Parts: sequence; C-alpha cells; structure tokens
Amino acid sequence: MILSLLQIETDAEAVFVERPNRFLGIVDMVAPEKTKNIEVHVHDPGRLTDLLYSGNRVLIRRAANPKRKTQWDLIVARHEEEWILVHAGFHRSIVSRLIESEEHSPFGKIAGYAPEVTVGHSRLDYHIDKADGSAV
Repeated sequence: MILSLLQIETDAEAVFVERPNRFLGIVDMVAPEKTKNIEVHVHDPGRLTDLLYSGNRVLIRRAANPKRKTQWDLIVARHEEEWILVHAGFHRSIVSRLIESEEHSPFGKIAGYAPEVTVGHSRLDYHIDKADGSAV
C-alpha cells in the first residue's frame, strides 16, 4: 500500500499485539504472509492508546538498515475507517509540503521558511516569512 501525500510505502499489514516500551511494538503479520510476534519500531514516544491497542490493524514497513535491532517500522494504525500516521519521522515533511503549497498553506504565498529555529532559549518548529514581508 502507498500512502498518498508523501508516497509512503508499506510492506505488510499486521495486527497490533502489545507495546512493551515507548519505542517497541509487537505485531502479528497477516499479509502478505502470516508471522507472529514481530518486533516493530514505534517512532513516536506518545502513548497513542486510541491507536495502539491489542487487535487493531496496522501497516508496517521493512527497515532500510538490515543491521538494526528491529527489522520493521510501524507506519500507520487504523482508526474507524481511516489510516492514521503514527510514524513521527514523516511529520516535518508533511508540514513542509503544506507550507510550500499556496493552495493548501494557511499562510498563503510565502517568501521562505526555516525549520527548528532558535529564538532565545526556545526553539520554534518553523519560522515563516510571508510574501508581504511579515513573519509567522
């Protein structure tokens, strides 16, 4: 399956079993083959209890690095009739695409933007310069 906004590919469908810690999940793969107790990396430290519960459907992707401890990444989880992205590694790419798109951006036309901007002792997710010279 390919998730459309970023063309995120997944390799298998599974059923979530448990989450032993913040970054580790256990799933049972159901397609393309049946395999039980697969360890998957959960790239989001949040609890996600409404998505990651025993019996819920998830989509997973094989990890790019074959030497990694977990060979799979958890990408999305099912909620009612929708797939919900749970892999936080894609969030910045999604927001960047939205900001860059005049059609979809809540800021309209922009002159430029920068992620992870330090201001004093804080860090902003994004600094956006609008086309009219103002900043967001």
